[in-house]
Amino acid sequence: MKRQSTLLILASATLTLTIALPVLAQNYTSRWACHLKHRDNQYVGKVEPWWAKTKGDAEWACNAWISECGNNGGCWARRI
Repeated sequence: MKRQSTLLILASATLTLTIALPVLAQNYTSRWACHLKHRDNQYVGKVEPWWAKTKGDAEWACNAWISECGNNGGCWARRI
């Protein structure tokens, strides 16, 4: 019986997080400009990852989501 109650608690916690995280994310906005590192800091686009709280997070999003960043040596990010 203990194993079944543990599984039920885990399932409830997972469901709660699945519902709560997107709702919480709506209150946080993260906008970043992406600039090419090796082409005179040329602006190539923006990303809006709700989870990005650091420059490193935003740079990952730039390089993963903007093909010009990923294909040309990477980008650095600036909060906008």
